[in-house]
Amino acid sequence: MFSLFYSGGNLVLQTGTNMAPTQLSPSGMKFKKVLMANSKVIGLTTGGDVYVWTSVGGKTPTQMTIPRPAIDIFMSSLDFQGCIIPDVTGSQTMGYPYVWGGTTSMYEIGRASW
Repeated sequence: MFSLFYSGGNLVLQTGTNMAPTQLSPSGMKFKKVLMANSKVIGLTTGGDVYVWTSVGGKTPTQMTIPRPAIDIFMSSLDFQGCIIPDVTGSQTMGYPYVWGGTTSMYEIGRASW
């Protein structure tokens, strides 16, 4: 995270600029969960949208394309993130994991049909 939003950081040496409080989302975009690991921040909005910030995009998040609103998010220290998507009908408190990232080849994500 040392250079995700400020230049001059080094992940190997674990050095960087102290980050001042910075609002990442535009006004009106509210989050109920945000996670940070490695070189990414992932956030779940109150409406179920999932956004990812990376060192490439800086302060501009990428909205993930998911089939329905998510109810939770997760990530690992590897390049692996995901969200939980409930069924259209039935319980909205549990669902199915949808994953993405560079460490997901074991899940054959390229063949996903969502």
